[in-house]
Amino acid sequence: FFFGTMVPTAITAFLAFCGVVLTAVAVGLARWSKYALIGGAEVRWGLWDFLDSNPLYCAGWVAVTAAMIICALVCFFCTLVVALVVISKKKVAWKTKSFRMIMALLAFLTFLFTILAVVFWICFNEWPACWMNYSDATWANVNATYQYTKYDISWMLACAACGIAMLMTLTAYWSVGKCPKAPPVGAEPVPALYPEVRFQRPTYPTPVSVAYPTTTVVNQYPAYPAVAQYQPFPTTTYAYSSPAYPTLTYA
Repeated sequence: FFFGTMVPTAITAFLAFCGVVLTAVAVGLARWSKYALIGGAEVRWGLWDFLDSNPLYCAGWVAVTAAMIICALVCFFCTLVVALVVISKKKVAWKTKSFRMIMALLAFLTFLFTILAVVFWICFNEWPACWMNYSDATWANVNATYQYTKYDISWMLACAACGIAMLMTLTAYWSVGKCPKAPPVGAEPVPALYPEVRFQRPTYPTPVSVAYPTTTVVNQYPAYPAVAQYQPFPTTTYAYSSPAYPTLTYA
C-alpha cells in the first residue's frame, strides 16, 4: 500500500532536489555565455555580470532571465518541501490529496519558469543588437567584432533543470492519480476496551488403569426374627331401631 502510493511522490522529491542543485549552480555560476573578441582572450559572463556592466541594450532579456531562473529555484524548493510533507503522512495517505495537487501545480510552474529562462536567454544570445549594443546591428557586425559567441555551462544547467522539471511535473500528476481513496466508514477496527486474553486448554496425562483384588464380605451380624404379619382389627356392626310413638285421634 505504502510503496504503491508513495513511489511517484518519492520520485518527485528526488527530481526536485536535483532541480534545486542545478538551478542554484546556474544562478550563482557566472558562465551563461562566453565570447572572445578578435585578437582577445575568452571571456565568460553570467547574469549578474551583464546586469552590473555599462548600460546594456538588451538588459531586459537578462533581467527577465534572472527573474525566471530564480522563480524556478524557489518552485523547485517548494515542490521538494511539499513532497516531503506528503511522504511524512504515509499512515493517512488518503488525506494528502490537496498536498499532492499543490505539488503538481508547483511542478508545472517550475517547468514553466525554467523553459522561459532558457528561451529568454536564447533571445538575448541570438539577437545581434544585444552583442553590439545598438539596434541596427547585424551578424556581420558581430562576426567582425567577436571571434565567437557561445552558450556556457550555466545555460546548459538551466536546460537540464528544464528537462528535470518536465519529468517532475509528470511524476507529480502521477502522484495525484495514485492518491488512495478514503476507507469506508467503520472499516477501521475498534480497539477493545480490555486486552484480549487467549487461554490454552491444559493437557492432562492419561490415567493408568489399576487392577484391584476382589474381596468377599461376610455378614458377621445375627439375623433378626421375622416380624408377624399385620392382622386387621375385627369390624363391629351396630343396629339402630326407631321407637314407635302413640297415635292421637281427635273427635
